Amino acid sequence: SDKFFRYDYGESMNKIIYKSKRPPEYCLEIIKIPTILVYGEYDRLSNDEDIGYIHSKMINNIIEIKRLAKSGHLSYQVGKNIEWFSSICEYID
Repeated sequence: SDKFFRYDYGESMNKIIYKSKRPPEYCLEIIKIPTILVYGEYDRLSNDEDIGYIHSKMINNIIEIKRLAKSGHLSYQVGKNIEWFSSICEYID
């Protein structure tokens, strides 16, 4: 998809939660904080195209994009190799 939407609960629950059949799109342009985009080479939930879309919407706030080799989406939570994390921590005061 060329858009980034909130979670889709299905039409009936969406009507209750969002007052609409479909979930609303996130308005990424209003995010004004420095952001690092991190995704994995084998990530099944995000890819180069997805990251490119988010980057285009937040272009003034992206300070770095990290594509982690040999990593998937869950590598951030349960992966054994977290060497990448130290490079992210450099940005935190």
